[in-house]
Amino acid sequence: MKIDNLINSSKNSNINPISEINKKWDNIKHNALTKTKKENLVEELEKLCGVLIIGCKHQRETLLDILSKIVNDLGLDKVFHIKI
Repeated sequence: MKIDNLINSSKNSNINPISEINKKWDNIKHNALTKTKKENLVEELEKLCGVLIIGCKHQRETLLDILSKIVNDLGLDKVFHIKI
């Protein structure tokens, strides 16, 4: 699911985007991803988290925890920032 679709779906149907992120992550985390795909995924998640904080009023700390878990699962040595 594209990020924009996830955000719009969550606004229109009361779907919790954080739960959706976790479900999507559980589905793909065991796939072999190149380093570039991993980095692109993290960049997209950083953008999504910024939108969720501003547009949907989600807690920054909760989103940072989720993003940290994903970055660790990916094995990336990366400092990430939620852009708002």
